[in-house]
Amino acid sequence: MKPTSTQNQSRLHPFSLMRRLQALLFALFLLLTSTGLPAVAEDDAAQPNIYGMVQTRKLEEKQLTASLNGDSMITVTYGQSAQIPDGAQLVVTPIVDEAPYVQQAKKDLNVKSVDFVQLFDMGIYYDGAKIEPANKVKISFRLTEDMKRDGDLRIVHFPTDPEPITSQEAETAPAVASQKMMSVKGTKATPMTVEPQDDDDDLMPVQAASLDTPVTEELNLVLNEENIVSFETYGFSVFGVCY
Repeated sequence: MKPTSTQNQSRLHPFSLMRRLQALLFALFLLLTSTGLPAVAEDDAAQPNIYGMVQTRKLEEKQLTASLNGDSMITVTYGQSAQIPDGAQLVVTPIVDEAPYVQQAKKDLNVKSVDFVQLFDMGIYYDGAKIEPANKVKISFRLTEDMKRDGDLRIVHFPTDPEPITSQEAETAPAVASQKMMSVKGTKATPMTVEPQDDDDDLMPVQAASLDTPVTEELNLVLNEENIVSFETYGFSVFGVCY
């Protein structure tokens, strides 16, 4: 007795179902691995991350400000790498007795004269203690009319204290050498008095040794069309604006 067509279909049904399932899985695989979809998804996913990095970097910059004189503010701009804590303050104190700094700058810069239009001690303080940035920061201020002179503008930095003026240099120095611009907030310069030394020759080795290790550091500056002066530094102490 021959099997009927219905019986033949029932015998072939498991194999036919498997082939159909394989074909369906293969079609699904082709759909998921289509070349167009991953490229679009990757671009869409990457683009917001790029914008996010730029925005985060801008938000990291912070500023501290203080009065440089009556007409100009000085600004310190820094990033997160500077590790300056929130609540820190910028303190700017004018230098009254500029004679030692003039002497030191003339020696280190190898110039005959130095005209300081601003000379100030600048520092960042937190909880009453002076702190230093862990990375470089940018300092900027507006160059007022009182600060303008003929000649090349310079920004100098004194990381350490200048050499003291000897009695002989004090006698030959002009009496008004330290009575110029730095009358900020009504403060007037006080003439410096130096006790005479028994033997000036004892001071010569100190002077000679100091020439090998300059105290004055000239910084690279940028002056834009709006008379904004900016420069970078890793440490804070005495800075001078001079010609």
